[in-house]
Amino acid sequence: FLERCAKPFLSCREELLLHAEFEGTSPEVRKLWPGQVVEVLEGPRREAATECLRVRGKALKDGKIGYIALKDAAGNDIVEPIKVLVCRLSTTLTTALDVSASKTVRKVEAGEVFEALDEAQEDEKRKLSRVKVRTRRDAKEGWVTLKGNSGTCFVEESDQLQVVKK
Repeated sequence: FLERCAKPFLSCREELLLHAEFEGTSPEVRKLWPGQVVEVLEGPRREAATECLRVRGKALKDGKIGYIALKDAAGNDIVEPIKVLVCRLSTTLTTALDVSASKTVRKVEAGEVFEALDEAQEDEKRKLSRVKVRTRRDAKEGWVTLKGNSGTCFVEESDQLQVVKK
């Protein structure tokens, strides 16, 4: 009766305020900066006083919880869905397609979001599927493994992310 699905996330394209309570007039918890990712915990719900559609979310960077507007008072969308790659199992961002000939740029954690810069390529030598990406968190570029040689999925495509276009 139930089907597993990925949690929806929002990624900020521009600066945005995270509010403590559902009402847009509530105190500010923090500012969200471009590239920061928020996990949707609840919503969307419509704010009656301003007819503003809002969701309750958690900033992945520091875990702070608050509300974000999805539509403005005029009913215009503030967010738009995008296709991205999401890290499912911790792995590394490397400098080249060939793992043995590359250096580690940095470790990437589960839940981290990437923009694909090229089509996925096969590392025939190691039987890996890899893709060149740019991280949303700090704009670092490099290669990540999509599927390992034993079929383990490290990074996969997701359409659950929405970008704040404000």
